[in-house]
Amino acid sequence: LAIIADHWPTYYPAFLTLFRTGLRLGELCALKWEDVNFRDKQLFIHRTARDQVITNRTKTGSRRRVDISDQLAQVIADMHKEWMKNNMKSGNKKRNLIFQMNNKLLPQNTIRRIFNRALERAGLDRRRIHDIRHTYASILLSQGTPIIYVKEQLGHTSIKTTVDVYGHLLPSSNRH
Repeated sequence: LAIIADHWPTYYPAFLTLFRTGLRLGELCALKWEDVNFRDKQLFIHRTARDQVITNRTKTGSRRRVDISDQLAQVIADMHKEWMKNNMKSGNKKRNLIFQMNNKLLPQNTIRRIFNRALERAGLDRRRIHDIRHTYASILLSQGTPIIYVKEQLGHTSIKTTVDVYGHLLPSSNRH
């Protein structure tokens, strides 16, 4: 994140959102301002983007509220103030997307390319952008976060999916 902030500051909020929420890339790209609850510090996830098209359905068809950290809430609030200011100046309502490029959907390949460049600059091996989601879940579970909360944050339809993918990370009760 520090490398992205230094070299691609425009994209820092998008990456911070990925790392702090575990969203799928398509869910991130489809986020609109109306999906942000600033008071409760949550994002409402109910659509996704693919091939520059937004669909009103997530991968699993579920709708969920995702908690956001104080830091992320502040970054998004600052972006919203800037967006509102720009809309007032132009006198028109620009596309309601939080993360956009030239008033269009943010290309997912752009995010992937920046991620790979940042990993390279950090001296890290290449990873898939989806691995950010796995890292998010892994950190939550390693901190003892209840698995049902992780399931809800990730939007899995069944806790079985969460256990199957991340069960090996659950602290063993035998060690305690």
